[in-house]
Amino acid sequence: MSVSERSADDDPRRQTYDPDTANVSLRPESRTATPAMIFWFWAASGTSVAVLPSGVIIAAASGMNAPAAVLAVVVGLVLAGLVLVLVSLSGQRTGRATLALSGDVFGPTGNRLPLAISFVVLVGWCSVMAVLAVYSVDAILRQFGIVLTDAARILVLVIFAGLLILMVGLGYRLIQVTQKWIALAVGLVIVGLTIDAAVHTDWGTTLSVPLSGIEPVVAGVVIAMTSAASGWWNSGADFSRFLAPDIRERTVVRVVMAGMSGIAIILLAGCFVFFWQPDILQEENPVVGATQELSAVGAVVGIAIALLGLHAATVTNLYSASLNLNTFGLRSRSISVTVCAVAVVGIGTWVLLGATSFYEWFQAFLTVLGVPIAAWAGVYVVPAVVSRTWPEAPARIVWWPMVWLLLGIAVGLGFLETDVQGLSWVGYLSALAPGFAAAGGGVLVAFVISFIGAWVTRRHWLSTAID
Repeated sequence: MSVSERSADDDPRRQTYDPDTANVSLRPESRTATPAMIFWFWAASGTSVAVLPSGVIIAAASGMNAPAAVLAVVVGLVLAGLVLVLVSLSGQRTGRATLALSGDVFGPTGNRLPLAISFVVLVGWCSVMAVLAVYSVDAILRQFGIVLTDAARILVLVIFAGLLILMVGLGYRLIQVTQKWIALAVGLVIVGLTIDAAVHTDWGTTLSVPLSGIEPVVAGVVIAMTSAASGWWNSGADFSRFLAPDIRERTVVRVVMAGMSGIAIILLAGCFVFFWQPDILQEENPVVGATQELSAVGAVVGIAIALLGLHAATVTNLYSASLNLNTFGLRSRSISVTVCAVAVVGIGTWVLLGATSFYEWFQAFLTVLGVPIAAWAGVYVVPAVVSRTWPEAPARIVWWPMVWLLLGIAVGLGFLETDVQGLSWVGYLSALAPGFAAAGGGVLVAFVISFIGAWVTRRHWLSTAID
């Protein structure tokens, strides 16, 4: 029997069929999503002010060199998009969720490590967006002379998490309905901010700044790639599985890459905001920093719409995080969602009360968690490249994929440096290429090692692939 033909009824542990659970192959009646719906999923997820700090960091890493920043955005998103395409194709081919398919690569027991990695990354991204939501509310209230206390910020964080529980608990269909309109609204706001920043930027100075080595470009590529990879690679199949299996794969490729346009716009907006306001890195509240030159009315309206975008993007990630817990064995969707939301509140509280610099913490978050997710992706995409079929795990642990996952993580962390409270790290191989390590090069190393290793040894662990 084909992997794609499995159903919930084949698993005696499940009493009912629920398309919003991970360990099922979707039935034909559930696979009704159109390519346009998938486009809006990714466009809405990318069109979020949560990505704006990434653009700011890319521009800062370039040293105000605009061509280097734009090149980094393009290269990083192309690399991330190619991987996301392969992950999405695996979901469309099988009708199964990402980390459920990962269990067929690493084995049911071996998959516990990828599940843990994915869960931490997704919840981490949810926490980033929840923190930015708090900053957004704070920025709106400051227009009226109100400054939130730490206790009030935590209260806003809890309310935001509660709304997430409600939205995700209602399932995929409601998410599907709301994403399109939120993406359009947020996109218009960001385009407006980008135009405003571009008009006020001294392009003569920015374009004349010399590039200081290759490291700034590497840093920019890593930030752009991880902004799209973290939370996207490990959830791509969660949404593409709703596509009918007879939809042409070239169509899936086009809509996924087109969906990357949202994050491209936001990253470039962040770059332009930095070129316009280089002192934005010094702002305690990054949302206030990005909107301080706008009128009070423009700031309030823009931030309010951006807040909707944050909620939309967070819902998508939290949905996938709950599927991760479902795959891990927690079968109640409501409990899974609640656990995820509680984790978001915990991490968000730590960042709001403990982080000395949001931008430094955010960059460290992207690179440190980017290493393990890149190593996992390098192994995961090999079956999607090799054929349309998907492997069936021959044992509880499939050792070759595990070897390359662990080696990719180990070497990748070796070529990584961060200097942020709570996320400080000096890689044990960084002395070999200090500039490369400081730029987050370990993320690229992790992916390359795991992919090449899994590819070279594919005949040893992909021999069980079935039609």
